[in-house]
Amino acid sequence: MLNKSILVIIFLTAFHRQTLAQDDNLSGSKDFYCSPGVIGLPRSKGVVFKYEIIPPYTVKSTSKNLLYNNADAGISRNGRLDIKIRVPIINKPGIIIIGGLHYYQEQLHFTNPSEINYPIYVGLEDRSLKSVGGQFYVVKPTKKNTYFLLRTSLDFNGDFTQSDIAKKDMLKISVAPMFGWKRNDNLSYAVGVAFGYVFGRGIVYPVFSYNKNFSSKWGIESLLPAFIKLRYSNNEKQYWYFATVLSGASYRLSNKIPGLESTVQPHIHHSEIKLGLTLEQEMHNWLWCSAEIGYRRNFQFNLTNSAGRNKDVLIKNKLSGAVYIGLSLFMVPPKKWLKVNNDK
Repeated sequence: MLNKSILVIIFLTAFHRQTLAQDDNLSGSKDFYCSPGVIGLPRSKGVVFKYEIIPPYTVKSTSKNLLYNNADAGISRNGRLDIKIRVPIINKPGIIIIGGLHYYQEQLHFTNPSEINYPIYVGLEDRSLKSVGGQFYVVKPTKKNTYFLLRTSLDFNGDFTQSDIAKKDMLKISVAPMFGWKRNDNLSYAVGVAFGYVFGRGIVYPVFSYNKNFSSKWGIESLLPAFIKLRYSNNEKQYWYFATVLSGASYRLSNKIPGLESTVQPHIHHSEIKLGLTLEQEMHNWLWCSAEIGYRRNFQFNLTNSAGRNKDVLIKNKLSGAVYIGLSLFMVPPKKWLKVNNDK
């Protein structure tokens, strides 16, 4: 997701900060580069396994197309699996490049599936919405108090089980360049522009990042309009987050779904906002876990006959609000690796 990936850039720059001498490099020194990250951030996540479940909620569907009627149904369970791997490609004081891979799968299980005959319900009951792709994160600091960030991603979103879908129809590309200022070790902000799917379809929109520590325990991380997170930490082994996150995606479906045979490019456009509380806890030097609970509100889950969200809308689906629960297991760089870098 675009918003999460840019946050990862900020996390990963903590590595860069630790590879440099502990010096205030904000005065434009010729020997030190500006580091975008603020102090107090946790160690960067290298491998992440996350599973999220949303208990029962309802869906109501309406259509102005004469081929479809209105319908409603209950969703007994909505499960989401998210796996991410990130590795440094170049880690130098003057430039950092991180490569990443991810796999995402979402499944919806309807109440009484044997009684369902509405096209979109049938299509989602026995298929998964999947996203597979890769990312590159570039951090280019300067020897002043400025830096440049770039995130690009290439994803394939859709129903991978059907041979009738061309790979180019599932391809989604996102990019977000940003230019930032590091005022001190407790304040960093950046502005830029992004092309992504946070609103459910590919659009260009301005972005503003603001990261500030209010004290040794409290801080804020944000990338408006995508997210804002309030962080609390009493020690380096435990972090609490209270966050509001906006996310979205677009998925190519198959024309073989009963009732959708006449469509050209059926797509699901999905966007939602979450308000949640997360606890991240160290289990071992390099192994962490997290638990998250919150409330999800859907903005759209529409079926269209094109890649554009507002074009050729076939069915408008309104999902009721619901609680969500997430569990994660992730790996971070061992402390001894960071110590080695500091000693160099």
